[in-house]
Amino acid sequence: IHHNKDAVHTYPYQMRGKTMKGDVGTKKWASCQRARAMEIMKSISVRDEILEEAKGWYNAHFEEDEPVLGVHMRGTDKWITAKHLPEQYSEEIQTFLNHYPEGKIFLATDDPNFLLATRRKYGYALTVRPTARQVDNAFLDDVLDKDRKCKDVLMDSLILSRTTKFIKSWSGVAEFSILFRSKYQPGAIFHVVDLQLNPNDADDAKSSCTDKSENLVVAIKKASDHKSSNEPKPAKETVFG
Repeated sequence: IHHNKDAVHTYPYQMRGKTMKGDVGTKKWASCQRARAMEIMKSISVRDEILEEAKGWYNAHFEEDEPVLGVHMRGTDKWITAKHLPEQYSEEIQTFLNHYPEGKIFLATDDPNFLLATRRKYGYALTVRPTARQVDNAFLDDVLDKDRKCKDVLMDSLILSRTTKFIKSWSGVAEFSILFRSKYQPGAIFHVVDLQLNPNDADDAKSSCTDKSENLVVAIKKASDHKSSNEPKPAKETVFG
């Protein structure tokens, strides 16, 4: 089912070392996959106590109308799609901070080296949660408590879903942040920068996902290519719980 073209794909999948036919990775393809996923999300809910814990953590670290940039950096053993290094996020992060000099950054990453590099550059604005991070994939380390690892990932995803703007590469965790935003804050615009989107819209003609077109988010490839007036405002269209 993982390779079924009619299943939900959180990023372009590979088979025998090559990207699957039809997984074109364009903005339209990603929006279609998210709309498919939202049909499934109607039957999936996060326990109320976990939702309240995520909300409480966010509110304890950020003011209600404070502009917060969510950043997800997938490191460790990412291989199906290319790993995006911290410096590849810098242009978008700096664009946000130029627009919001007092803005904050919430970083979710599994890679301690990614955290270190980002803290060196943006430590004055950076907030992170204390989670298990390893150069190798912590999720595969059976020495670490499995329940805690699962909860850490879920909490990061829920907190990212509350941010003003979200920068991501291809990742299942990041995609769930978009789905959680759509499920738990319906109607609240989510400004998303997909760093690994395929910019060639002509490839939509070869897409395997054309059955859904619901616009769940505002997804843009390069926010820094847009005028500053198009940057998201920190209030009132976005509801933080």
